[in-house]
Amino acid sequence: MSLSEIERNMVRVATNMASIKPIREAAKQFRRGARRRAPHDTGDLKRSIRIERSGALSYDVIVGEPYGVYVEFGTETMAAQPYMRPTMDHDRAIIEATLVKSFRRGIPALKATL
Repeated sequence: MSLSEIERNMVRVATNMASIKPIREAAKQFRRGARRRAPHDTGDLKRSIRIERSGALSYDVIVGEPYGVYVEFGTETMAAQPYMRPTMDHDRAIIEATLVKSFRRGIPALKATL
């Protein structure tokens, strides 16, 4: 195998390692936590929480119901019922572990090209 072939293989594997799949899995994990913690009245708020791809290697977790921000932070007349921030605080380690595990799976493929 020539040096240029090895280089091409390394670029291909590195690209796969940094693929969107692990990031999508972490976003799904966050979405599950936010849905689990969102207050339930009609269920519309929980159902409106979704993920959207926002860049080459990024996803956003979106709350589709316009009143979601008022539930999260409260108003003058309504107490806050946070569900997004507690998800980040509580699930951060789980989400980070999901990313690390996914990226580590790509390392053997990188070694195989050398």
